[in-house]
Amino acid sequence: MAGPEGTSGISGWELLVEDGPSSSSASHGAMLSCPSGKRPIGGGARVQGSFVGVALTENRPAQFGPDYGWSAKGEEMVPQSGSWFVQVLVICANVAE
Repeated sequence: MAGPEGTSGISGWELLVEDGPSSSSASHGAMLSCPSGKRPIGGGARVQGSFVGVALTENRPAQFGPDYGWSAKGEEMVPQSGSWFVQVLVICANVAE
């Protein structure tokens, strides 16, 4: 005998992508909020541009006031003359609580 049907776990998922500012600065960051009411269920970041010697130093889900999303930072491990930036990606969805 089957039990009662439970609530839906995840619905309305979407992938969002945001590029941080591009320059030759020694550190960069990018943040991206999920639409109101949605939560991050996955995400990531990457360095784009002239980036030999650049590493991601932060790549995590984050809360910005009442909103949730993804945050990432990159730092030059070796001084760079070219421009680079951090791109952040987040998968947001409605999540049953």
